[in-house]
Amino acid sequence: MTTLNTHWYPDKHLVVTELHGIVTSDDVKRWSNSLENTLAVLADGQDFKLVVNMIGYQYENLTAHKDMRVVIPRLLSQHGFRSCLFDIAQASYQEIISIRGVTCIAIAHVHHDKQKMNLYEGRFRLQSERFFSDFDKAIEWIMTVPVFSS
Repeated sequence: MTTLNTHWYPDKHLVVTELHGIVTSDDVKRWSNSLENTLAVLADGQDFKLVVNMIGYQYENLTAHKDMRVVIPRLLSQHGFRSCLFDIAQASYQEIISIRGVTCIAIAHVHHDKQKMNLYEGRFRLQSERFFSDFDKAIEWIMTVPVFSS
């Protein structure tokens, strides 16, 4: 069973999105839409933090995986954040903009492959971007990131 959803927690300035199970390209489109729809309700000028929970994620085929890999970097680039995922995926340059001033200030990536997350954490960790194999630890870290907008 595939689980995909996105929630906005305004009191925490936090967006949590989940993508679990065997994922198709159609699932990726629905997941991407859930992210865009959630961010559309944030007030103009709102800063937010993002947790991407992919524990249990598997792809049905390579096309679905390729589709998934561009969702978060593209979304972040539209909200003032250049993710190191561009470097990992060797993606082409994406202009960094801020739609309506809605800006991502930190992201925690969560995935069940502990070895991969430890590798990414060691190579790509930034003050505002971290990698975890434990969802609770990701939440614990992201809640330490200060937010300065209302």
